[in-house]
Amino acid sequence: GINAEYMGRDAAPPNNGLALFGFPEDYPEEEVKAFVSNYPGFKSIKYARYSDGRFKGYAFAYFETVEAATDVRNQLNGTRIGNYQIDVNYSARSREECMAIYPSFAAENN
Repeated sequence: GINAEYMGRDAAPPNNGLALFGFPEDYPEEEVKAFVSNYPGFKSIKYARYSDGRFKGYAFAYFETVEAATDVRNQLNGTRIGNYQIDVNYSARSREECMAIYPSFAAENN
């Protein structure tokens, strides 16, 4: 089903985090990172995973500034990868909030 993070995505104000939804679950994580990491200001990426470690098909990317994130959002939102359309919107949670909520977050994003 569609989770609460996905449902709340449109309400998020502009910030330096982007939610990247719509990837196939078997899409290589390196390719997800490559989708955003070449843009100016890229800092880190967090993959959403099932409890067994498999990729859920969405991720969160963080940038140095709101402006950098906005540029990437404007360029990439609606991009098609095969039959999939990628939805890029501001993340409902900042990187700092994610680090507070998920202790493993910092360790995964060095």
